[in-house]
Amino acid sequence: MNYKVFKLQFNTGVHIGNGKLTDSESAIMADTIFSALCQEAAALYGEDGIRRLASYVEADQLRLSDAMPVHGEEYYIPRPIMRIDSGQTGDSRQKKAFKKLDYIRAGSLKAYLDGALDANRELEILRQMGSDRIQTMACIDEGKTAVPYPVGVFYFGKGWGLYIILAYTDDDVLRFAEELMESLEWSGIGGKRSAGLGKFSLYPGRLPDSFLSGLKTRAETGQYMTLSVSMAAEDELKEAVTSAQYSVIRRSGFVASAEYADMLVRKKDFYMFRAGATFGKTFGGVLQDVSSGGNHPVYRYGKPLFLEVGK
Repeated sequence: MNYKVFKLQFNTGVHIGNGKLTDSESAIMADTIFSALCQEAAALYGEDGIRRLASYVEADQLRLSDAMPVHGEEYYIPRPIMRIDSGQTGDSRQKKAFKKLDYIRAGSLKAYLDGALDANRELEILRQMGSDRIQTMACIDEGKTAVPYPVGVFYFGKGWGLYIILAYTDDDVLRFAEELMESLEWSGIGGKRSAGLGKFSLYPGRLPDSFLSGLKTRAETGQYMTLSVSMAAEDELKEAVTSAQYSVIRRSGFVASAEYADMLVRKKDFYMFRAGATFGKTFGGVLQDVSSGGNHPVYRYGKPLFLEVGK
């Protein structure tokens, strides 16, 4: 596989919900990014565009990471979900800090695995990433009184943004993905885009060689953590969870396509491994159809991108 990094520098606040309108998440999961790319593919090429994007993913020619924090050239990764002996068993401040630490600097991974990471320092740096706010917006129907409602919005601090790792097999796949990402730059990402949220500028990035060398996409044995929300296929699941450490998240939401049905329809719920899950053997993952009786498939992206964290 080849790898390309896209940096997203947000020009506005962004609304990334997690079940409630008042949520204001700062990172974006890979399945949300894939859904946004499907919408751009449909806008540019109709259903053929979605089929082309899905075929690349199903053939393992294209994979995505979550959108994770970046500050300048400092790339962050999810904190690995694994038992670490820090040698600081009596330090309650460190224990509390570790529980709050969702991401660590990629360059701090070895210190984390060795149990030498200063979690309080990492947490203080991460707090500079930005701030979440509750903004009041209004629902306005013609001839009716405006109805206010609260929306959670995250604003990135100076120099902070998100990055996405794209794994691809050849230039044709890369050009198509780049076209969709550039189209998404104009559309924005997340909720309430019609109110001006989720607008970003796209920049190329470059991962350190030590980071690149640890990226994996296909089945190997060792110790690996996921950089994307994912789920093993049914015939992979039993082996995947053997000696694994993970957190499961329920993913749901509504179908965004106007062609799917005459009314707003929920996608089927789908349970996935949260990014940062660790496994003794990599797996291929799934592109799951979560449609429910509509006019076309609706895909939930669940293909993992792995980073080696041990032999």
